[in-house]
Amino acid sequence: MRAKSIFFSILINLFIFSSLPILHNLFHKPVSLIEPIQIDLVKPEIKKIVRKRSKPDKLKKIIKRRKMIKPELRRRIDFELTPDALSTEVDLIAPYVTYDLSEVDQLPCLIKYIKPEYPEEARVKGIEGVVQLKILIDREGRVAAVKVLNDGGFYEFGRVASQVVKRWRYEPARIMGMPVAVWCIQSVRFELEKR
Repeated sequence: MRAKSIFFSILINLFIFSSLPILHNLFHKPVSLIEPIQIDLVKPEIKKIVRKRSKPDKLKKIIKRRKMIKPELRRRIDFELTPDALSTEVDLIAPYVTYDLSEVDQLPCLIKYIKPEYPEEARVKGIEGVVQLKILIDREGRVAAVKVLNDGGFYEFGRVASQVVKRWRYEPARIMGMPVAVWCIQSVRFELEKR
C-alpha cells in the first residue's frame, strides 16, 4: 500500500512538472515579441562661469556690509528628560498641543478669582443663572481661549463671564511634573444678593 502511494505521488509530480512549460507558454508573451525601448543618451552642456574681480573699494564695502549682518542664532534642542529642559523645548516642538482633563496627572487650580459684574438689566429683572464655559488654560496658567456652552438663561451672562474668566489665573495642569495646556469646563454663577 505504501509503495502504491509513493508511486502515485511520483506520477502526479511528473505530470505537474511536465505541464509547467506548456502553461508558461500559454500565459506569457515570448521574449522575441517584446518590443525594445529606445533610449537616447544626451550629453549635458557644461558652461563655465567666469567671475569678474571686484575693485578694491567695492570689496571693502562688501566686507563692511557682511560684518554688519548678525548671524541668526539657532536654539539647540536638548533631549534630556528633565522637566525644566523639556518644558522649554515643548514650546519649539509643539506650541499648540492641548490635553483633556482625563490625560493629566495634576488638575489645574484657580489661584486668582475676579468676581464678574452683574449685568444691570438682569439685576433689575431679577434674573439669575449659571454660565457654562469651555476654557483653554495654557502652560502659564492663563486662559487662552473661551467658548460659551450655556449662557445661563440670559444673553449678557455669557458675554460678562467670558470676559472676566480671561482675567482669572490658574495653577496649570501637569503631566509628569511639566505644565501643559488643558481644556476644561468652568461654571460662573450669577446670583442676586439676598436681603
